[in-house]
Amino acid sequence: MMNPSGVVREVWGVLGGGGPVASAEFLRTVYAELSSTSEQELPIVLLHSDPSIPDRTEALRAGRIQELADETAWRAERLLAAGATRLLLCCITLHRVVPLLPPRVRARMVSLVDLVFGELEQRPEPHLMLCTTGTRDVQLFDGDDRWRAVADRVVLPNE
Repeated sequence: MMNPSGVVREVWGVLGGGGPVASAEFLRTVYAELSSTSEQELPIVLLHSDPSIPDRTEALRAGRIQELADETAWRAERLLAAGATRLLLCCITLHRVVPLLPPRVRARMVSLVDLVFGELEQRPEPHLMLCTTGTRDVQLFDGDDRWRAVADRVVLPNE
């Protein structure tokens, strides 16, 4: 997005609402982590927080993955139309639909799953992975091809 002085800035499109408090906390964290940056240099963030998105775990368990992908794509397209240059899903479980999103949306998506694996691959110490039952049910992490390389360092709590 170009501002009036001709400077092009990246615009983050955050698809929240699947856990609206998590979306608000994400934004708070972004700005808190960048507190040493001048306000004018902070990222532009567009938040689409719509809690009416179907329950991710329920939809995935019921086999309604395409419905969830369509809902996600519709929201992501709205963010792109509003000027987002990068997209982020606040809900980890919702990352299960990323392969089903249109290429235009996937190309702009920052995958939190990829970021988690990137960190795990760089750190040799053990980690405790806290996640929802839905994330575990869809095997978002332990069903990924990269899991074997990090599994010996990750503890997933049982029920």
